[in-house]
Amino acid sequence: MPALDYLVETCRLQDVPASLNKTQVADANKSFRGVKITVTHRGTVDRQYRVNRLKRSAKETMMEVDGGGRMNIADYFAQNYRPLRYPNLPLLHVGSPSNTIYMPMEVCNIMGGYKCPRKATDNQVANMITHTATHPENRRQKIEQRVREPILKWTIHWIRRELAPPDMLYSGNKTLHPSNGAWNMRNIGLFQGMKLSSYAVLSLCDPRRTTEADILDFFKALVEHMKGLGMLPRQPSRQS
Repeated sequence: MPALDYLVETCRLQDVPASLNKTQVADANKSFRGVKITVTHRGTVDRQYRVNRLKRSAKETMMEVDGGGRMNIADYFAQNYRPLRYPNLPLLHVGSPSNTIYMPMEVCNIMGGYKCPRKATDNQVANMITHTATHPENRRQKIEQRVREPILKWTIHWIRRELAPPDMLYSGNKTLHPSNGAWNMRNIGLFQGMKLSSYAVLSLCDPRRTTEADILDFFKALVEHMKGLGMLPRQPSRQS
């Protein structure tokens, strides 16, 4: 999309203006900031930039030229490329914010194929509603057509069988029924706790955030929890 068309659409303008007032400059700054553009005045040279913000117009902005002279950007384009049609529109400051690369909007195109996370304008919303809205008469005809479709007159019946969830047997031959798809093992031991003669717990914690005392407390709590389940864990040996 040409940058001038983007300016008209995002700033709710009727046409490309000769210049912008302060309110329009503020709106254009919000619309163009962060947008990627390509330039069209360099022929086959495809240069891409990201817009930082708007600057003064091409007539007001001076630049250094070969030979040590200075001229405004409007005259530079007229001398080296072609005269600008909108020399009083703000320039786009593109590239690195520390550089002084200024491009007239009329030689820039907005790049496609990337996400532009901005809220749609009122005109864009109105156009979308107009495009997607269905006339009431057409909506009524669609509803009547759906009602007359034979597929809606019959209900499909399937023979099914619901399987009961299995019961779990725990210590002391206690049976536990699931609730909401889960078996609550609070204060309940395993049916047959096994002896853990060999196991290890490896700590990969950052010693600056987790002290050795915290790790030992975790070991103790883990062993006590396993004992509560009926397991027979061997006391862990401490190794640094």
